[in-house]
Amino acid sequence: MLLSSHEIAQTREHAMNNLLGISSACIEASQRMTTLFAESSRANLARRSRHMDVISSGKFDPLADSIRMMLNDKTESGQFFEQFFEILGITHKAMIEAAEAQVRVFDEIVLASIARVSNFSPRESEMAFDAMRSTLESAEHTLHGLSNAAIQTVELAEQEIHQLSDSLAEKSKSRSKTPTKSRKKAEE
Repeated sequence: MLLSSHEIAQTREHAMNNLLGISSACIEASQRMTTLFAESSRANLARRSRHMDVISSGKFDPLADSIRMMLNDKTESGQFFEQFFEILGITHKAMIEAAEAQVRVFDEIVLASIARVSNFSPRESEMAFDAMRSTLESAEHTLHGLSNAAIQTVELAEQEIHQLSDSLAEKSKSRSKTPTKSRKKAEE
């Protein structure tokens, strides 16, 4: 037998912990997404309700109110997408880390198997086993580097989304400060 019963049990435990980590990240993401969509829907309903109150009161200025509503929608959409992509980024990073941890578990199994087989093999095969160990360790190091690069890419994308959201909010704030007259008021 290449692996002891203890090593097999430990491997299963690590694999289950990695799956639990991925499941937890997905559940947390779905909970945060649900909250985000619910809050966005509530805010949208409240905004539309206020808009209907303005229309029913007769104080509706078609041009000014439409522009104000559009700018508010743009700001809230930017905030929504920023939070949405933040949730996706966190989940993506958790999945990358869990996948890397699972590969590490697999590598430990292979290294333990190589160590056990090398104990019962002739000395001439020692160089081949050392080459396998070295190759496996360098592949794991490369995978770690790729995982870090992927996580940095996700973080960079989150920063770019944040900057885009901020610029949309700034544009809508600067536009909402400038007075907008409707055609009726401009004609008077």
